[in-house]
Amino acid sequence: MVLADVINSEIMGKGRSTLSKILVIDDDDYFRSMVRELLIEQGHNVIEAKDGEEGLRKYHKNSPDLIVTDILMPAQDGIEVIMELNRIKSTTPIIAVSGGSMNTGDTHLLTVKALGVEHIFEKPLISSEFIETVTVLLGK
Repeated sequence: MVLADVINSEIMGKGRSTLSKILVIDDDDYFRSMVRELLIEQGHNVIEAKDGEEGLRKYHKNSPDLIVTDILMPAQDGIEVIMELNRIKSTTPIIAVSGGSMNTGDTHLLTVKALGVEHIFEKPLISSEFIETVTVLLGK
């Protein structure tokens, strides 16, 4: 391959690793936008959903590489999302986050850990730890 081919390959997007698709499910617009910006800065494509129902629809439509879901949400909560993904035998890694009260949030995070999520975080996130976890789960 000559130098011109290498340059053209990079310009056309060949030779670059494909961007990961990450589904972020959270009813808090501010939190969702913060996570979106963190992930976009790392070069990921972000798909957003405001509740579990929308999240599952977007999961089936987009086949994401990773899911970040809140636990306490209206319509369908994160525990129900995780249970449905387990039911259909999804292999997509899941990060669960919760900003719930001290007692309820802790209980919910322990529940989702028992359901097999790969990692749990309490809000507010520590950006560097979150990004490191995303990188590890995506195997990059």
